[in-house]
Amino acid sequence: MSLKTTRNGQSFESVTVGGTSVSRLPLGLSYEKIMVPYGGTTFGPANMGEIRIVANGEVIRRYADATKLDTVNQFDKIGAASTGKVLVIPFVRNGLITKAARDLTILGTGMPRSQSNPNPITTLALEIDIKSDADAPTLSTPVLHQTFPRNTGAILKTRQYFYSPQGAGNFDIADIPKGELFNRIFFFGANIDKLTILRDNFTAFERTKAINERFQVDGKRAPQSGVFVFDPTEEGFGAEGLVTFNVQDLRFRLEMSGAEDIEVVVETISALNV
Repeated sequence: MSLKTTRNGQSFESVTVGGTSVSRLPLGLSYEKIMVPYGGTTFGPANMGEIRIVANGEVIRRYADATKLDTVNQFDKIGAASTGKVLVIPFVRNGLITKAARDLTILGTGMPRSQSNPNPITTLALEIDIKSDADAPTLSTPVLHQTFPRNTGAILKTRQYFYSPQGAGNFDIADIPKGELFNRIFFFGANIDKLTILRDNFTAFERTKAINERFQVDGKRAPQSGVFVFDPTEEGFGAEGLVTFNVQDLRFRLEMSGAEDIEVVVETISALNV
């Protein structure tokens, strides 16, 4: 058994209103989470814009703003950023029953290129955009929670998509790229009453918001307002997911109670550069 370590990373290169703050993340150990302390006169998740984790030049994690990441964290029963003014960027899958499933997506670095590790991480960075409404923002040195070096392995990736249903009724989303294992999907929108997932015309999932949240409360999650979450791992079993390999038609049907702009955050699990 290897001892986990907590240490400081590299300070952000600049923290300026309207700019992008970058911390070059060290290689050698593997990442379970990054904790980013913040401060300022008027500065918090609402004043942070897009957040990105970039590995070998590929954006593997992207959130349109820090409030979305904070909502995802609280859904997973990770403390809110407002507690101690610390934003958490997790790489493990919180709330799963087995350690192997939880640790599957630890971000491995420190191992050389080999047949078992064909795409080692050679560069890694955390980027945070600072919105123009921030007042005297500060980002302290990131705190890294790490474990022993390991192969790059399976990576938990996030991608964003944006839609604008124009009124009440059904709204189909059928253009999200397929081919990877979908871990979870977060539909950010207060007017979503029901979700149906059709995979090659087979109904793979059909729940109202109330029923969906009851499943999650009885499982391992803490539902948040303003978001409908499709979570196959809600009971803590990490092997569950939405398979999209060789699927011809994948359709997410939202039953809307009114018009609104929707952001869809898709979590997938795949190798680097896929």
